[in-house]
Formats: sequence, C-alpha cells, structure tokens
Amino acid sequence: MTRISLLANLLAFAATACAQCGAGNPGATVDGSSGNYVATANGGQVYAGSDYRLAIQTAIDSVSAGQRVSVLASGGIGASSIDIPSGKTFEVCGTLDVGFNNARGAIRSLGTSDVSIPYLTMTGNPYFGMQFYGTSNLHLGEIVLNLSGGIGIRFDRDAASNSDVSMDSIRVTGAGSHAVETFNINGLTIGEVIATDCGESGLLIQTSTDVQVGYVEGNNVGAGTGYATLRFANNNGQLPDGSYDTNVYVDRVVSRGGGRGVFCVSQSGGAEIGTVDLADNGNNAILIENCYNLSILGGTVSGGGEVRLSARDEFPNTRDISITLRVDGTTVRESPQSLAPESCFKPSRAAAPPFPLELHHGQRRTGPLPHMQTYFDNFKAFPVTDNLKVQDVWDKRFTAGMANFEEGIASHWSWGRIVLAGDAAASSRNAHT
Repeated sequence: MTRISLLANLLAFAATACAQCGAGNPGATVDGSSGNYVATANGGQVYAGSDYRLAIQTAIDSVSAGQRVSVLASGGIGASSIDIPSGKTFEVCGTLDVGFNNARGAIRSLGTSDVSIPYLTMTGNPYFGMQFYGTSNLHLGEIVLNLSGGIGIRFDRDAASNSDVSMDSIRVTGAGSHAVETFNINGLTIGEVIATDCGESGLLIQTSTDVQVGYVEGNNVGAGTGYATLRFANNNGQLPDGSYDTNVYVDRVVSRGGGRGVFCVSQSGGAEIGTVDLADNGNNAILIENCYNLSILGGTVSGGGEVRLSARDEFPNTRDISITLRVDGTTVRESPQSLAPESCFKPSRAAAPPFPLELHHGQRRTGPLPHMQTYFDNFKAFPVTDNLKVQDVWDKRFTAGMANFEEGIASHWSWGRIVLAGDAAASSRNAHT
C-alpha cells in the first residue's frame, strides 16, 4: 500500500507542478527566438548569437552543481548533443527540436550523479532522444517526446550501471523503436509511461532490479513486431544472488492494438503486475517465455492475440507463474506442444466463451468445472512450465474429468491454479470458494 501511495503522490505532484517550468530564480536562462538567443548565468550574459545549442551548453557550463538552467526559448540543435554534468538541473520550457546523431543522444548525462531534468518537450528524429549510463540519483520529470523516429529514452546496455533513477511522467509519440528502454538500473521508480504509435516497445526494462512503476499505456505500439507495451527482458528482476524474489512492481498496464501487450522473456521475472487491460493486440496479448516468478493479479484480455506460456530450450523452464485474468475473444495456450497436439488452454467446443482464467499459488483444493467435459477429455499437459497445481475450482454442474486432469499435470507443472469457467458468475464463485 505504501508503494502505491508513493507512486500516486509522485504523479499528483508532477501534475500540479507542470506550470512551474522556469519559475523562481534559475541560475541560468536561455531566452530569445530563432537566430537571436541570449544566455545569462548568475546575473551576467554568457552568450548572445544564433546558435541555440551553443547558447544552452554555455548556460549549463556556466552554473555550479546545485543550480538550475531554464531554457525559455524554443529552437533546434540539429545533429548535436547537449551534455548535463553532475549536480545540475536542466529544464526546457519551450520546444527543443533535434536531428539524427548516430549512436548519440540529443540530451545526454553520462557517468553523473544528482542530475534532474524536470521538464522537456522534444520534437525531431533523434538516434536517442535522451541517453544515460553510469548515473546515480537521476530524476526525469514531465518529459514529452513527439518524435518522427529513433528511441525516446535509452539507458545503455554495454556501459556503467545506474542506481536510484526516477521518472514522473514520460509521454512518447512516434518513436521508430522503443519509447523507453532501460538497462542496468538498481532502483527505478516510474510514475507513468504513455507510448503512442511507437515502432517497438512502450516500456522495455532489462537487467534491472528494485523497480516500481505506476502506469504503462501503449497505443499502436510495436505493430507487426514481437515487442510489447510492457516488456521484461535479459534477466530483468534477477537479484545478485541469482534468485527471483519479487522486486519489480507494476500497478497497471493498458494496451491497445500494436504488437504484444505484456511480454516477459529471456530469464526475467521477480515481477508483480497489479492489473492489465489489453485489447486487440496484433501479436500475443501476453507472452510468458522462460520467465520466473511472475504474477498478474487481475484484469482483462479482449480479442487480439492469445495469452501464451512458452519456453526455449536454451534457458530453464518457465516457472512460478500466477495469473488472474478474464480472457474474451481469444485463446489461452501453452506452446511449444511437447507431448500432444492439443494446446493446453485451448477451449473445447463444449465450453462456450468467454473464459475467465485464473492462475494462482496457494493451498491445493480441487473440485469440478462447469461445461468442461470435452475440454478435460482432450486436455494434455506439456512440460514447458514446471509444477502446475490446480485448486479452488468448484461448480456442482461438473462431476467428471478432474482426477485425470490432476494426474496428467502433477509431474510437469508448478505455476499455481487454473480456473476456466463458462461464465463470469461461475468465475466469481470460483475465485472466492
């Protein structure tokens, strides 16, 4: 509860503070208009001329740690970068237009501590809109990136790690790749990420621990790809001792169209998602592949791609998965199918949709399912996920098939409880039996 309250307070503070860019007494300002920019610092003019980028960088370099630079003017920096050193606050109250600078960010802070960027509106086609590595105590506030390509925010993979990174509200439109891509962060707090019409992931978190995210939204994100509105990859959530105790928390994920909704892959896990609202995803609504200790506590999947559990041979099996969902207009499946041609979760003709689905950990307790005779006649268990147990399933209308169901899965599966019901009312009863 404390975690959720902190995230809510973070967003509330950001929303009320959005009119404060440039307020008070910044240590330096950049003002003017195209072709005529003036930078002042600590009461004196430090630049006057036509170069917007140079005016900004001169202002930054003219203040000390603990001071703020407010860019009041709008302009373009072309295929160049602005570097933010340790201890400084940098905000853009106008609009910063950027160009393509191969393998470099338009805004960069590399190997720094105590940097804050409370406000930024960016347009253009960067390689990276914002680039970071080796940071500690980095704060990003109200960031709006209206792009025509590139990656919005990038924390580099093959570079020094980061600690204690916070982001209030990140809104990215039109990125050719990911809206926000992170690597190597210990201690990441995000209020919200809203991605629209982006080429790959909305929020991609990799090789990071101690993560708290309030809200992730993707609208037409990753269309035609295997990327997702929310993606965990590359050992994300794995603690230094190799374990996957829960340390990644996401309150809510909303996804419409695009590629996948939620994707956990490549030995990631240790994650809890409070609720999901996924509709009309072009690829899997949810794909869980070689993922360990992942919980989705509630939500809905409507149409679009299936909910799928999977595993690749090069990594240990998927395990310790706990999901509670209502799934309408699509299937729930385990694949690859190792032992039988029938998919594990494919509803039979005897069970009409919708099929609320619940997968939970807890004490084993079995009972019948409604309208599922043919389903269980055709059910086979596949050893893609270890140690499955079925529990809290109860409906007096169904009296056959459960014993064989349990016997078939006991040696292969371990990820909690499955509830498939023929109607929402039955699902509600099952969930509270």
